[in-house]
Amino acid sequence: MLWMKGWLETRWRLLYGLAIPLITLLLPRVTAGADSVKDASTFMVVLAFFGVFNAAYLGGAGIRTQSPFAAMKGLHGSTYYTLSLPVSRMRVISVRVALGLLEFAAVVAAAYIGFWLLLPAARGNSTLFDLFELIVTAVACSACFYFASVLLATFLDDPWQPFGGVFLAIVVWLGASRLSIGPRFNVFGFAGAASPLITHTIPWPAIAISFICCAVLFVVALRIADRREY
Repeated sequence: MLWMKGWLETRWRLLYGLAIPLITLLLPRVTAGADSVKDASTFMVVLAFFGVFNAAYLGGAGIRTQSPFAAMKGLHGSTYYTLSLPVSRMRVISVRVALGLLEFAAVVAAAYIGFWLLLPAARGNSTLFDLFELIVTAVACSACFYFASVLLATFLDDPWQPFGGVFLAIVVWLGASRLSIGPRFNVFGFAGAASPLITHTIPWPAIAISFICCAVLFVVALRIADRREY
């Protein structure tokens, strides 16, 4: 039931998250002249931004019920119903996080498959396996921002939660740019020099850093949600 409840709350967000990058890629004025490597690189950055936005947008509402149509402040009536169920708060949040993460992965996969198919310059000499590696890398590296949004959802209402997630991603991006972190260690490197479409390898150091951040953020989110009075 928790899975169905989560799906009913997030299905419109999933549709919205899918529509933005796919419509952008399908616009003739956008893709018609994108026939150079530079254009493809620009699109990679744009899709990375969409990925971060969807990570923050699909991060969920934790225990609180999420409105599918509009930003909502405070607690929705069915939140108390959720809290009354004979399941732990850890299970409620874990199911919601798992569902949102699957939805986020689906959005990223659809965006990059469309990117690879519609822009010949993006394909270059890459293969379908390189595309698969790119999708895995994009999801893994962006997952840290998804879990940051999960943490923010424990104490922020909409629309501050997604705004906070995007703002945090911008801060990380600026910090990584200022510190000149190597592409293989940069969680945004998959959208540039560390892209598997270029290197034909997965940037494991960046993924490891992202996963460590995910674990820490998830544990903190669980502790806050478990102790908070709703």
